[in-house]
Amino acid sequence: MNQKSLAQLVIHPHGFSTGTKDRPGRLILRDILGHEIAQFKRILTTPENLNYPGADPGLANIPDSVLQTHVSKEHGKTKHTVNLFIILKPGLEDSMNMPFERVPHMVNGGHVIGFMTLTLDQHPHDPSDCGAYIGIIIHHEARGQYFSKEAFIAVLDYILLGQPTTLRNGNLGGLGLRKAFIETAVENKALRGLMESIYLKRLEREATPDHGQRGRMIVPNVTYTVTKPEWLEARKQITMDWMPEGQQALSRDGSPNLGELERGHASGSGHGAGIGHASGSGHASGSGHGAGSGHGAGIGHLSGNGRFGYGAYK
Repeated sequence: MNQKSLAQLVIHPHGFSTGTKDRPGRLILRDILGHEIAQFKRILTTPENLNYPGADPGLANIPDSVLQTHVSKEHGKTKHTVNLFIILKPGLEDSMNMPFERVPHMVNGGHVIGFMTLTLDQHPHDPSDCGAYIGIIIHHEARGQYFSKEAFIAVLDYILLGQPTTLRNGNLGGLGLRKAFIETAVENKALRGLMESIYLKRLEREATPDHGQRGRMIVPNVTYTVTKPEWLEARKQITMDWMPEGQQALSRDGSPNLGELERGHASGSGHGAGIGHASGSGHASGSGHGAGSGHGAGIGHLSGNGRFGYGAYK
C-alpha cells in the first residue's frame, strides 16, 4: 500500500455504529461535516475537556477557519487524517441521567459527546506495513459511561478486522491495516487504564512508535500498539461493561455493527449527516507543534495535535 492508497482510504465515506451485529451499541462514529464546526469546537476547546496530562493550551483559542480546513476531505487526503464525531444515539442520555447540555451538541443522528482523530501512516522502510494512530476526546459531561472503551473497540475492529470494500450505501467496510497505535502521556492514568482494559500492549521503547512520526508530545509519553492477530486474541477477554449481565462478551467474529448503517439508519446520507470515517490514527493531545502558545493556533498546530490519546476517560 502506497501513500496514494492511504489517501484514497481517507477520502472514502465511512460510517458505523458501535456494538456487534447481535448486540447493537450506543454510539455512532462518522465524519465531521463542514457545517458542524460549532459542535466540534465545543468539544475541542471546552476547558474541562482539556484537563489531561500534556494538554496543549493553544487548542483553546483555535479559530473556526482552521477547524473548517482541518475537517475537510482535501486536508485529510494530504495529511492522511480522518476526524470522527462520537455521537450518542437519541434518547439514551435520559436513561443514563447524564448532566448533559443537549442543544449545543445536537447533530443529525444524536448528540456529539466526543471525537476521534485517525492518522494513517506507513513504516518508512516498508511501505506495505501500514498502521493508524488513534486519538480521542470525550466531553467531560459524558465521562464515566465507558464511551471511550466502546468507541475504541469499534474503531480497532474497523481498522484491523474490516475490509476496504464499498458497502451498498457507499461507506467503506473497514481499513484492513496491519497495526493500530495509541500514544499518550506517561501520567495519563485514565487512558492507560483504558488500554489495559482492552488488553493492548505497550511498546518496549517509550516515545518511539514504529512508524517514526516526527511530532512528539510535550510530556513523557508511551505508545500502545496492536496487530490483527493480537487484537483477535485480546477481544476474547474484553468485557463490555455497559451492557447487561450475560451480554458483555464481544461477538466471536469481531464484526463492527455495520448493518444498522447499511440499512440507512443514522447514516445521514444525502441530508447533512457525515458518514463517519473509521480508520485509525490521530491521537488528540499535545505533540509539540506550537504547544503552549495559548493564543491561537494554525493548521499545522492542530494537525500535530491529532496523534495522541488524551481526554479519554471510561
